[in-house]
Amino acid sequence: MFHRKIKLFFLSVILCLVLHPLLWANPPNPLYVNLQDYPLYVKTGFDIADTLRPPDRDSGEWLVIEASPKRPPVYVKDLPLYGKPDRIFLSPFGAREMEFTFVIPFRISDEGAAAMERDHTLIPGIFLVSLGDNWEIYLNGRVVKAEMFLDGEGRIISHRSYRRISFPVEKNLFTRGENILAFRIVGDPTFSDMGFYYASPYYIDDYRVIVRSSNEAIDLILLGLYVFMGIHHLFMFLFRRKDRHNLYYGLFSLVLGIYLFTRTTTIYFLVQDSNIILRLELFMVILVLPLGAAFLESISLKKICLVTRIYGALYGILAISLWFFSLPYTIDVLTLWQYSIIGIAPFIIGHDIVYSFVLAVRDQKKRYTAAGKSYSPPGIIARTMVETSIGNLVIGAFLTFGTAVFDVIDSAFLHYGVTASRYGFFVFTAGSTLILARRFAFLFNQQQRIIIRSNKGMNTKLVDWIVIQDRDPNDMPSVNADNAIMFTDVRSFTTLSEGMSSRALTNFLGAINEVLAKPLFFAEDQGFVAYTDKFMGDGTMNIFTDSSVALRTAVEIRSQLKLFNADPRAFFGEAPADMQVNVGTGIAYGPVTLGIMGHSRRVDYTPIGDTVNLASRLENLTKEYNTPIIINDSLYKAVNPESFLLRHIDRIRVKGKKHPVDIYEEFSTDNPVVRDLKIKLLPRFTELQEMYFSGKNWDKANRLVEKLSRYYEESLGKNNVSPGISGDFLPGIYAKRMRLISENPELLAHWDGVYTFTSK
Repeated sequence: MFHRKIKLFFLSVILCLVLHPLLWANPPNPLYVNLQDYPLYVKTGFDIADTLRPPDRDSGEWLVIEASPKRPPVYVKDLPLYGKPDRIFLSPFGAREMEFTFVIPFRISDEGAAAMERDHTLIPGIFLVSLGDNWEIYLNGRVVKAEMFLDGEGRIISHRSYRRISFPVEKNLFTRGENILAFRIVGDPTFSDMGFYYASPYYIDDYRVIVRSSNEAIDLILLGLYVFMGIHHLFMFLFRRKDRHNLYYGLFSLVLGIYLFTRTTTIYFLVQDSNIILRLELFMVILVLPLGAAFLESISLKKICLVTRIYGALYGILAISLWFFSLPYTIDVLTLWQYSIIGIAPFIIGHDIVYSFVLAVRDQKKRYTAAGKSYSPPGIIARTMVETSIGNLVIGAFLTFGTAVFDVIDSAFLHYGVTASRYGFFVFTAGSTLILARRFAFLFNQQQRIIIRSNKGMNTKLVDWIVIQDRDPNDMPSVNADNAIMFTDVRSFTTLSEGMSSRALTNFLGAINEVLAKPLFFAEDQGFVAYTDKFMGDGTMNIFTDSSVALRTAVEIRSQLKLFNADPRAFFGEAPADMQVNVGTGIAYGPVTLGIMGHSRRVDYTPIGDTVNLASRLENLTKEYNTPIIINDSLYKAVNPESFLLRHIDRIRVKGKKHPVDIYEEFSTDNPVVRDLKIKLLPRFTELQEMYFSGKNWDKANRLVEKLSRYYEESLGKNNVSPGISGDFLPGIYAKRMRLISENPELLAHWDGVYTFTSK
């Protein structure tokens, strides 16, 4: 349930992250103007007069880029403009700054003009998804925004290639009908971030709407988490140097956080020069991939492979070179990096993700095979996804890689500036953080277990409870609850162990306990509370919170015992060829007190109470009634009788108790002939019980005993059942008691149908 809630939480967060731009969306108002619905005019040089009049399309002076809602980015470097130099790929040097004019003639509708006149709270604003390098913006000849930093020779001294530019504009600068929005742009004409280097959007709207739609709260929260987690795991690495996955994850998360910060407009308040921001952004994005791959390999393969070391070193060299050469060179490095991913992506997907996952699946199969469990391929894959580190990372890794590839395609061809990888990285980082937290908690809990067990000698379940609850063992309260207590005992243990050396005896007990414990392991693996509380020489005491699980486990113990007896040497190499082991099992269900027992140097958290004592008595009575499994009436009422073969066998008082108890046997594991006879003769057996319990017609009851005994004897003979297999002992037990009671008038006078045992 907890894991399901965690998954739902992260799914909700991811959904909010993806949809949050839509949550801020507003319907278009009359003022809204999509600037891409109008043609864009571009020319070399700048004349202030061009900011006041529409360009002459037929003059040949202007390059016209037609209106289109899906107009691609407008790079100066790609436009056929006069005087623009060519560039050699990866040349370390840039070109001399040049000046260009961009003009967009647009119209303010009558409704838009009326809205500005009518609504005094409405403030017009302009939103530009990108603009660079140095620039001035004119509206009808008036400067409305400027980021121009040139020295006396016209060279740029501080760069301003910005994303998501928004600013308010005075209403009186707009005119009803045609308006002129002009841009004076200065920069290196071979630099790709020169012009409108993202595709869309570019528009005019109510400035309040623009501010709401440009909200970066979610992005800042995400990158804050990345930076915090990065620093946190770097500190963890400093305290535990052998866990290198903390180093790689810390660097990965820190680099990712810084990269995403460079993609926000908030960074412009701290660093105004876009030259520094661009170099920092590309430096971080180039390092993200090898650091992420190093983390994946260190957590799943426990080593960094040679290929990752090689391309990681090459990426490091490229990242460092960004700081020493021109801005066009940095874009060339980005292009080279983007194309290199095409070759590296198959290796990361195939080796770091798929291959690591296949190894994890193989390890899971080995564990299941070693434990003797059955499995299906889909089940193994599902468990690997849930229970292993690489399994937890697979979905996040694929999503991260997919969004990263989209960002690369967007950066190289589409130019929408969506940064989808921030959402993919969030999933990956959230999953990675949970894995590392779980790994740390596991190591810490293991350390606690070792310390507690070495000092207190407690059982594993108690230690787990203390660790999970973070409790002092001496302060643990007693707990009262209904539980099923099962006692088992190896029959004729003295005879079986006679002649065994101490080592062989220990091996025998280990082998038989392992065989008998498999059903408990299975129940525990299914999520039930089922464990051995004590080993008592050749016997055990086991605890179950589910009554049906307890009885089913007892039946399965009989099945495991048959496997052992079929070939004892397969389990215990020193076993005699004719070794046969039998086990008696008593189960009582009822109120149990779980509490601390022991002294100052050794304590244990163990069940105590009447139910525990009764279970022990029932295990002893399996010898009296010659049946392998006996349960009390509370357990009989708690389970579904149709799921088992149960038969009421007696009404008794155990030694030391006043209240009678009805007891039942589970006989599904009896010899098939005996089992079928018990089912067939159940009405006659019930008739015998009624006479026995009532104290009436005992002569008739004795005659019925003789008939049942003969019927069993004849049926076993006809079916060639081995002489070692007995029939039903209960009629004979009833007959013996009736004879003894009949011979003692005082006992017969006080007979209430309840047989009282005077010994344990």
